[in-house]
Amino acid sequence: KSKLLTIFLTETWLANKISDSLVDLPGYNLIRSDRLNKVKGGVCTYISNRILQEFSLARLPFSCDNIDTLILKIANKDISFTFMCIYRPPANDSSLDDNKKLFEKMDHLSQTCENLVILGDFNFPSLKWPLASFPEPHNSETHFCDLLLNSNLSQLH
Repeated sequence: KSKLLTIFLTETWLANKISDSLVDLPGYNLIRSDRLNKVKGGVCTYISNRILQEFSLARLPFSCDNIDTLILKIANKDISFTFMCIYRPPANDSSLDDNKKLFEKMDHLSQTCENLVILGDFNFPSLKWPLASFPEPHNSETHFCDLLLNSNLSQLH
């Protein structure tokens, strides 16, 4: 019996032509966010059926043209968790507008969700953890670092 309650994956490379049954994991509910009109990318999660016996699950709406996201709220009468799984392609694929929209959503969630977990692949190769220095001013990496600090978010090791 698996002890994993949630599994989040980035760069799934799934597409509409790939049915859920091909990537099914027994004992889990699959939720996908495939990349539309492009290859590669995409995110998904597997939620254990054990969680779904005690918690409700809601998918929160959000979309960015070139950034793959999946936002889920898992809650019961006592507690709720919001999970945001992100695949941000390397810099050449993401526009500044997409980054701004993503960061604004992350900031909003950090202010409105008591238990927020953001995970994924942000493709910021020059960021070294823990943050010891900031990248060049006025780029997406700097805005990302500002968001983390101003929203009181931190990376788990």
